[in-house]
Amino acid sequence: MSDTSDATLLARFHNGDGSALDILCSRYENALFQFLIGMLRDHHRAEDALQETFVRALEKIDGVDPDHLRGWLFTVAYHQA
Repeated sequence: MSDTSDATLLARFHNGDGSALDILCSRYENALFQFLIGMLRDHHRAEDALQETFVRALEKIDGVDPDHLRGWLFTVAYHQA
């Protein structure tokens, strides 16, 4: 996995580099899924919530403080659960 910072990846994404978003999603996918499984206790509901988390995150990504991306993603996931 990339050791590039979230802030750098977000900047790259904002400048049109779609691969930066792929790296960010890969970076947080497993941790978010485990978090959602713990909350929902249902694999399929956790998968749905994870997908919706990334959809919602993408809608709001322009306003995110890059230094708080991880916590923000978990907040979005919490609300989706």
